[in-house]
Amino acid sequence: MKIGKYTVLSELGQGASANVYLGEDPFNDRKVAIKVAKTDIDMGEEEAKRFEKLFLNEASLAGKLNHPNIVGVFDAVVEDNERYIVMEYVPGGSLKKFCTETNLLPVRQAVLVIFKMCRALDYAFQNGVIHRDIKPANILLSDRDEIKISDFGTAKISHATHTQIDGFLGS
Repeated sequence: MKIGKYTVLSELGQGASANVYLGEDPFNDRKVAIKVAKTDIDMGEEEAKRFEKLFLNEASLAGKLNHPNIVGVFDAVVEDNERYIVMEYVPGGSLKKFCTETNLLPVRQAVLVIFKMCRALDYAFQNGVIHRDIKPANILLSDRDEIKISDFGTAKISHATHTQIDGFLGS
């Protein structure tokens, strides 16, 4: 299966409004995460427009940020029925798997994760972006114990008087 020029290798996950796939970029010969908006969601025209703004908001805001602890955005496509964002692939999954009593991060590692998150969020804020949906599922932990903040879909510009995508909030 292909999404644009990217070869899909496997499915990484599903959400309410998007599916995420592991793909390969043939130009750079690297693995990427491809977030594909679900186009079969039953919604009215106005809601569909807000959904598209939300999707583009994530690509635009996260794509402007260049920090070692923020997932990089490489490409975004919105054409006809195709809506997808191509991002840095972070093997290892999210911190959500460490949110049970039987599988907690060691304290030392948890403190390091928090420190790196704070640096990344401060960087984003200094660049005018407020994330607004920090939760374990949006913090990715690489196989080298590096963290990356993802999912800037509900972010807003800090100097704006209202959210750019009125009506959408994180979960």
